[in-house]
Amino acid sequence: MGEITEEIIELYTEEGEPSGTTIRRGEAATDGLLFPVVCVWVRDEKGRFLVTLRSKAKKASPLKWENPGGACRQGETLAEGAARELFEETGIQAAPEELRLGSSMVQYGCLVLTYSFHTDRKKVVLQEGETEAYKWVSERELFWMLGRRKFAEPIEKQIRHYRKELPTF
Repeated sequence: MGEITEEIIELYTEEGEPSGTTIRRGEAATDGLLFPVVCVWVRDEKGRFLVTLRSKAKKASPLKWENPGGACRQGETLAEGAARELFEETGIQAAPEELRLGSSMVQYGCLVLTYSFHTDRKKVVLQEGETEAYKWVSERELFWMLGRRKFAEPIEKQIRHYRKELPTF
């Protein structure tokens, strides 16, 4: 597959519906529409969560932990975007229908949708320029990391928002 030179994003309503309005990545959303962001909490057979360390070259939150995720592109469903981001950032393949939709929230002009996925796969292939390391953490360690501000700030807010729901992912 060739490199994408320009990402076109379809904006969404707060209710999670595509608006038909598109923007180029980097442009601001308008008219109360939201930039669609998907993230995936991956759990292994022991119930541990997969977290990845953001690249030191990243402008925002370098060397902070996060879960796989990113923006959805025009023409893909939210679940397709989540599956693509999961594969791009970790090498873990999941069909969109294998991802379970959790909650959503509005954050920084984005509609953030959280999915969960269970896997027995241990091998993770990191995306160059995006992530530097990964680890599988227990729920207890995840919340320990949260209390010590080890996560990128948007992810911290999401974890706090989903805190009661997270153990069920």
